[in-house]
Amino acid sequence: ANMIPLTDVWTGLPFNPCPFYPPESAPLFYAATMGTTPFRFHLHTSDVGHTLVLGPTGGGKSVLLSHIANSALRYPNAQVFFFDRGYSQFALTHAVGGDFYDILGDHSPLAFCPLSRIDEKKEQIWASEWVERLVRLQGLEVTPQIRSDIDQAVRETARTSSRTLSALFFNLQNKSVQEALTQYLEVKEGYMAALLDAKEDGLRSSFWQTFEISRLMSMDARRTTPVLLYLFHQIERSLDGRPTFVIIDEGWMIMMNELFMDFWIEFLRTARKNNACIILATQSLSDVVSSPAFSVINESCPTKIFLPNPSARDQDCERYYQAFGLNARQIEIIAGAQSKRHYYVSAQNLGERLIDLGLGPLELAFYGVGAAASDREKVVRLRQEAGDRWVYEWLKGRGLKEDAETWMRLHTGREA
Repeated sequence: ANMIPLTDVWTGLPFNPCPFYPPESAPLFYAATMGTTPFRFHLHTSDVGHTLVLGPTGGGKSVLLSHIANSALRYPNAQVFFFDRGYSQFALTHAVGGDFYDILGDHSPLAFCPLSRIDEKKEQIWASEWVERLVRLQGLEVTPQIRSDIDQAVRETARTSSRTLSALFFNLQNKSVQEALTQYLEVKEGYMAALLDAKEDGLRSSFWQTFEISRLMSMDARRTTPVLLYLFHQIERSLDGRPTFVIIDEGWMIMMNELFMDFWIEFLRTARKNNACIILATQSLSDVVSSPAFSVINESCPTKIFLPNPSARDQDCERYYQAFGLNARQIEIIAGAQSKRHYYVSAQNLGERLIDLGLGPLELAFYGVGAAASDREKVVRLRQEAGDRWVYEWLKGRGLKEDAETWMRLHTGREA
């Protein structure tokens, strides 16, 4: 009995525990820890992979999210949807061959046609509910008559070749609804028309889609909510059982708007059934704890990752960590951890561990790169000049010639 250890070090599960993955699927990634045993990192506890990433700015959040997204590609047919704020995923998205959408960016031609598929019955139902939310955002109370008028207009628009919001406007027989939709319409020169009233949809089908939402998040809910509802509807349509990772870096608290809340909570609850993980990241623990949806979010995300925070032991800050069930010793570990290196992982009913991603210069050449305008400009220039070889030139420019040569061999099958 004296030889039996009273405690055990949690090293992570040997295989991905989600039953939707092939048997004995590898961990998402391996990390370093104190001691000689590597840590096997998973987002999932059983079939739930929803995760909260919490910690102050400068703690290494963007790099961690990059590593999670990039590591997700180890799973066959995986798809990534990344809501970025601050261009931190710009270089990585282009490097893996994904699509980067700068929503409302100065040089972005992106525009949506939310009604483009209303020839399908399910899409008609969604479109009617979406238009209802739009008019409610403008302060119009939706009566049974208004709901009937919207339904009729959607059906009539579905029979035409033009399925824009402007076409819906002309099919509406209700002046109040028409007036409520004005700011979204091209025919009325509405402020959001350039984004929501296109004749064709600018979204492409891709295994990796990054949405830069900095400018969108600077607007009020009347403008952000319709766009986010549409994007999440498109994500829902793509959930077909493939491993899916939806990563939201900041900005997700805007989804706590009452007209988004019901959809968002239902999305959290049901996405796992279609093999999707939702990763929510924020700098502010207080925003999460103070949210009316805190209990739902906390329960829906059994895995939590806390970034280093020297202020974690301060009285005003400590109570927010306690709200997530952390004890004094765990808070002390977070306070003493090294920023941009350590991450404290807590998985419900499994264990807790302080880990180090152990990243090298190759990963850091892409992870979190793009926040500086000079980096984005260089990526754009190299892509224009070198085409598919831009990654090779990018790595050489960072002094990683050997990695650049390796990439070239893997990418083209020959030396540079």
